[in-house]
Amino acid sequence: MNRNTSPTSTSSLLRKILFGLFFSLIITGNNSAQGQTQEQTTYQSLTKAGIEQVRLHTEGDTVYASFESSQIRGSYRSLGIALQSLAKSFPDTHHFKLLLGEFGLPQIAIEATHASDQWQVSAHYDTHSIQKRLKAEEPTPITYAGNRGKIDVTFYPIVSIDNHILNKLARVGIYLAPSFETTLWRGNRFIVQPIIPVFTNIPDNDPESQFQWGVVGIRQDWLASKHWRSSSTIGLFLYNLAGLHHEVNYHLSRTLDLGLRLSATTGLQRYNGNWTRDRKLHLGAMAIADYYEPRTALQIKLAAGRFTYGDLGTRLDIVRHFGEYAIGAYAIYTDGERNAGFNFAIPLRSKRQSNWPNQMIRLRIPQYFSWEYSMLNYYRYAFEHMGVIYKEIPDKSFTTHYWQAAYIEHYLQRFLDNKIK
Repeated sequence: MNRNTSPTSTSSLLRKILFGLFFSLIITGNNSAQGQTQEQTTYQSLTKAGIEQVRLHTEGDTVYASFESSQIRGSYRSLGIALQSLAKSFPDTHHFKLLLGEFGLPQIAIEATHASDQWQVSAHYDTHSIQKRLKAEEPTPITYAGNRGKIDVTFYPIVSIDNHILNKLARVGIYLAPSFETTLWRGNRFIVQPIIPVFTNIPDNDPESQFQWGVVGIRQDWLASKHWRSSSTIGLFLYNLAGLHHEVNYHLSRTLDLGLRLSATTGLQRYNGNWTRDRKLHLGAMAIADYYEPRTALQIKLAAGRFTYGDLGTRLDIVRHFGEYAIGAYAIYTDGERNAGFNFAIPLRSKRQSNWPNQMIRLRIPQYFSWEYSMLNYYRYAFEHMGVIYKEIPDKSFTTHYWQAAYIEHYLQRFLDNKIK
């Protein structure tokens, strides 16, 4: 029996075997890719849109999802973008249940129905049932585009104009206040925000013309449930205060929140490189009622109790929301003194930040510019620090961290109906 085979036939046989193996690997790889295409495409489209901390679970005709969206300006816009992306990825699905969180803690729940290119949405605070569905998936769903430990550097401008000075038209201060913020664990936010003078006509011996450590603090959100929300912050606050801040809120309805704001602070300021303090502990306690009326987009906020420096009084804010714009007026009555003024918050730049999901340090500009004018800033009201409400976080305004269910539902529905962008 002849065991010899020609080189040509051997080479041809080897090519056939290799080709068969290669073809089978391609088929296997394609089948595997096809099995992951829908899921991977969904994650990619969401993260490309600027959505982070994404978790998904499908069950029958319902898609469950949780995410955060610090890159997208406006909570209702991020929810709308997520719903539109999920509807494209799951064209045969008509029910969506979403959780929008902040600092790793769910804040608001959305239930949406999509049929014949029409959306119907509702917002509420019961996040537990959706979290339970996401946790029920085996294995535990992977979190995509995680943001834990990433540092957000935001360049805030601060403009101060005081026209109550007798020897000049106005005392002007323009400052740059970059904030360095990161989330290290669930519900946590670590914040450092120095204040750097850019231009002032304030005398050099005045602390307001010098570098200050504006905010250096640790915030912890303890609870965000169907009825309760609670958080604490410890550190330096804006302006020239140090101590402990605590808030607790109760969702009486979808339109009305009742809350309590507590503080224990002392005056602390940097002067010529040294720290000075007033050596007094100031206890503040304000009861707050916050109501949002969706038909008129009016927010009415009433606070009564003990202001930051101990004076007793009330403050009434009436704010008109125009999507992301907010324009309001306020009045204060405290220890026999009256004051009033107005405030506003306007969006800046584009609707989303640069998408750097894999960068450890992310450079940003503020999503909003907010400013408040006070009618009185002299005599007893100013000298005794009356009616003071400080900022314990850099971007606090009537447009940020506002989780009122009726407000989010109202503007989310308008966004999905293409009435606002």
